[in-house]
Amino acid sequence: MNKFWKVLTGCAVAVALMPLAACDNEDYSSSPDRPDYNVNYVYLYEPVEAYSTIDFKATGDFLSTLDNPLALCPVHCTKPAPEDMVVKVSIDSSLVSAYNTANKTDYAFMDGVRLTNDVFTIKKGTYLSEEMITMDVYDRQSLQTSAKDLILPIKIENVSGGGSISEGHGAVYIHFVYQANFVQVASVYEVKLQADDSPWTSQLANLAATDVVTAKWAADETITLEAEIDGNLVSSFVQNYGDSDFTYEFMDGTTLKSPITVEKGATKGGIKLNAGNHSKLADGVRYVIPVKVSGINGKGAALAADEYVCYVVVYVAPPTLSLGTPAGSLISYNSADGWTMKVNGSEMSNYGDDWSYLFTAYDYVAPWAKGDVIEIDLQQTYELTGLKLSFYAWYYALNGFTEFKTSTDGQNWTTWDAEFTWPGDDSQNLTFDSPTQVRYINCVVGSGSYYSNIYCTGFQFYQK
Repeated sequence: MNKFWKVLTGCAVAVALMPLAACDNEDYSSSPDRPDYNVNYVYLYEPVEAYSTIDFKATGDFLSTLDNPLALCPVHCTKPAPEDMVVKVSIDSSLVSAYNTANKTDYAFMDGVRLTNDVFTIKKGTYLSEEMITMDVYDRQSLQTSAKDLILPIKIENVSGGGSISEGHGAVYIHFVYQANFVQVASVYEVKLQADDSPWTSQLANLAATDVVTAKWAADETITLEAEIDGNLVSSFVQNYGDSDFTYEFMDGTTLKSPITVEKGATKGGIKLNAGNHSKLADGVRYVIPVKVSGINGKGAALAADEYVCYVVVYVAPPTLSLGTPAGSLISYNSADGWTMKVNGSEMSNYGDDWSYLFTAYDYVAPWAKGDVIEIDLQQTYELTGLKLSFYAWYYALNGFTEFKTSTDGQNWTTWDAEFTWPGDDSQNLTFDSPTQVRYINCVVGSGSYYSNIYCTGFQFYQK
């Protein structure tokens, strides 16, 4: 059973959050010398471990799945009932004001709740009722119209059959706590454009900082952020995130293409920008677009901070081939038939073996050395996501390529940054930072991972 109610003694109204024993005038000890030893107190109580609250959102829905009607607690007595004891309980809105005064809170009364049963029997010789106090939330208007916390006091109204109502434990207070759908915005989003890529105009006109906006839970209706681009904040970016290796400039002329939203049912949103017409972007310069978010609209939505700034940073750099597992699958050995590899202009090694064996044989042909030039022709264009290199042992492996280029026609080439340090395995995957169309590869061998001779035993490719 889900327990979500919280017990607060009647004495808490007089002394906020004091321990139960400290504010309770009743003595529940077993000593017959106490003044009220013969009094059988009837009370509502549950151990501290069961305390919790009901969290709700602006739609009136609870944030966790709860039964409705929901059983709360039984009615207790301090001694075995001398006869069948009948206890009546009720919801009492008049207790809210006193509770708030004592505890320095500002709860409103939780309307729209009824008790499915209000009379309980503690059978002769027992300590608690067989039935539980059970509440039914039949109207959620209070939850839907109030962005504040609510409270439901349930008290013992009267007792018959030989018991007295406990002054210290005669009521329970059920708390309904409002939770906003807090939205956060990422601080930095980088957009890398390839240094030798020509369609910058199209890319800059359609810049997208994806998934930089995050809601705590799926939006109940579309959430819209109030945002503007503020070039004066570039200096703040440099101060907090800048790198002395780069120059930073505001990307003037940038506009928001559309409102920043988290769509209904989603938890993520992005920023769409039009950076205007920049025909040439300089190497070594980071172009900064500060997007300041200062407001939000949408049922139950709120910014998790007073203000956010998302710095969209645009720069040009070579694409990267780096260590990591590519998406897609390895191209089968059968497809490699006809592929060619040349090392320093020759298809045959000094040992008399064909370099193309590396595509299928899983055995070394001859060692490579730093500065060797490798030319590969895959005979057709593939959309590659990466490659897999295998070596005789980790100490005969490769520490990157000093040059790595790809082409679809053998005339126009894309240059990749392919410097890396071999991690100490005899095989490793390398990943293109974006899928790329490739037929031809030209690369220059870097240094060995340990020895100067590099014994490659396999050269395979991943395709999308």
